[in-house]
Amino acid sequence: TQQNRQYENTFGALFNSATLPFYWKTLEPEQGKPRYTAGSSYIFRRPPVDPILEFCESNKIMTKGHAIIYGMRRWGHPDWMPSDRKEMEFYFEKHIQELALRYKDRIQIWDVVNEPMDDGKTSDIKTGKGKTDLASDEFYWQDYFLTPKDYAVEAFKLARQYGNPDDKLFINDYNLEYNLNKCDGLIKYVEYIESKGATVDGIGTQM
Repeated sequence: TQQNRQYENTFGALFNSATLPFYWKTLEPEQGKPRYTAGSSYIFRRPPVDPILEFCESNKIMTKGHAIIYGMRRWGHPDWMPSDRKEMEFYFEKHIQELALRYKDRIQIWDVVNEPMDDGKTSDIKTGKGKTDLASDEFYWQDYFLTPKDYAVEAFKLARQYGNPDDKLFINDYNLEYNLNKCDGLIKYVEYIESKGATVDGIGTQM
C-alpha cells in the first residue's frame, strides 16, 4: 500500500540498524512450519522475517536477530513444545542450529538469550519453581536443565558452533539502566556463562 511504501521510505532514510523478530512462539506456531517467508500466515506485530531482511539489505541497514532463546513460553516458545526434557533439549539445539545456519551469511548479530533475570530476586535468573499461580502457558527453560543456569551456557555455545566465529552474540534484558541490582545480577550471570566456556560479546538493554 502507499502507506507501507511511505513508511519504508521514511525508515530507510532515518535508520541504519534494525532488530528482526525471531520469537519462537510466533516464528514456528505449527511444529516444523516456520514463518520465514513472504506469504506466511499473518500474526499481529510478528511479520515473516525474510521480507524485512530483504528490505534492510536493499537499504544497507544493519540487522540484529532477536531473540533466539527467550526464557518464558508465554512470549518466546511454541505451545507444541513437548514436556520431556530430552525432547526439549533436542528442539532447543535444533532451533538454534536452524536459525544460525539459515542466516549465517546475512545476520551476524544476535540476542541469543533474552530477559533471563528475575525482577524480584535480581541476582537470580527467572524460575517457575515454587510458584503456586503458574499460568498454563508459563514455561522456563532453566527449570528443565539439570543445572538451571546452564541453559544460557548451552545457547551461547550452540550459537557460536553453528554460526560464524566472529558473530556478535548478546544477552539482553530490561530495566538495567535504573535497577542497578538487576544490572549487577546480569553481569554476574555473564561471568558465570563465560566461566563455563562460552563467550558473550555484549549486554543489550531495553530502555
